Amino acid sequence: MARLGQLLWASNTAVTLALLVLLVRHKIFRRSPAFVLYTVTNLLQALVLYFIYRRWGYASTISWQVGWAMDLLTTMAKAIAVAELCRQLLGAYRGVWAFAWRTLVGSAVLVTLVSLITANHRWELLLPNVQRALELAMASVVVLLLVFVRYYEVETPAADRGLTTGICFYSCFVVLNDTLLERYLYSYAELWSVLGLLAFLASLLTWIWAFRKPMAAEASENIVVPAGFYGAVMPELNLRLQLLNEQLARFWRVGDTRP
Repeated sequence: MARLGQLLWASNTAVTLALLVLLVRHKIFRRSPAFVLYTVTNLLQALVLYFIYRRWGYASTISWQVGWAMDLLTTMAKAIAVAELCRQLLGAYRGVWAFAWRTLVGSAVLVTLVSLITANHRWELLLPNVQRALELAMASVVVLLLVFVRYYEVETPAADRGLTTGICFYSCFVVLNDTLLERYLYSYAELWSVLGLLAFLASLLTWIWAFRKPMAAEASENIVVPAGFYGAVMPELNLRLQLLNEQLARFWRVGDTRP
């Protein structure tokens, strides 16, 4: 199991580096700087833990403390990336966004508080419980985001769909994995690490697939109908969303609602 964990760790580091190169090559940092920062944070975590484990060993107290501190750092970076994704998909419609961000933030705070209150309060589970609460909040936000996008028929690039899928999958898996860790603790710790690495590798591969092409090229490939037809139909399809957006904007008293 230890050798498998080392192999997965090395694989994840290499794939994370490949993802970062892809993001820089396609200039994704201009559109999604928070997600690029999250990728850099994961790479930094791998490098820091490599030196910590070589110096003090995997089972030492300092390795445990630094490991969980780095996990929380990457979790916070992912939370910022999730907020950025929500703004990218819904921010163009200020009325809808005013309603959506309040709902998303309220849901995240509620889920986090409930998760922390109902958690096992043993001291050694403090950091895992905080991480699980944050991951559960992010998973809830992403699911609500998908509901908003679906209900309001917001056009979503394939890259953003892949990004959302990877984030939601990994957050849900971390919640499940940390819940099992809380129940079985030391007997599950080694398997917890291996399964977590596998889940993150799956998310990394999902993101690489999502960003395999520049977003401009992807957008041009998505137009499969004559340009004249597209230009004539889209205003009608967007009318309901625009009217609803204006109604919500008046309710929340936000400014210009034009996307």
